[in-house]
Amino acid sequence: MDVQVKLDEIKEKYKSLNPEDLTFIDPCSGSGHILVYAFDVLVQIYESKGYTRREAAKAILKNNLYALDIDERAYQLTYFSLMMKAREYHGRILDLGIRPNVYCIEESNPISRKQLEYFGTSMDSSEQKKAIQQMNELLDVFKDAKEYGSILNVPQLDYELLKRFIGDASCGSG
Repeated sequence: MDVQVKLDEIKEKYKSLNPEDLTFIDPCSGSGHILVYAFDVLVQIYESKGYTRREAAKAILKNNLYALDIDERAYQLTYFSLMMKAREYHGRILDLGIRPNVYCIEESNPISRKQLEYFGTSMDSSEQKKAIQQMNELLDVFKDAKEYGSILNVPQLDYELLKRFIGDASCGSG
């Protein structure tokens, strides 16, 4: 097949792609230099779809770039780098309260599993039991997580159930 024909097929297939649907993740972000480069590329993609640079900068921080690191300082550097890059395109971005999707892995070591009994109190017992089992699974995965970093294998769980479980903590004595 002719290369140009193949390229035309690819262009046709992806021409309706929304730039907000693109996801770029750096699981070992370090200082964030790869994400900063990706930011520039994404700005060009957004501009080709009619966005202004200011709109693109906001959308990229919200929708496209994700970073993870085991080191707190690396997390801070990535955060700073992305915000300064965004400021290059949108001078008032810092005033908008937008936080980039940059995270530092936290360990579950200091969490007391006994405290789980105070969550999910309005759930039925089978739902609460399932949530506790899944929370224990997550706590096991994140034990000594800073040692394992990006090789952690986080299981597919019912995260909506877990959100309801932790959002339903008992807040007082009856």
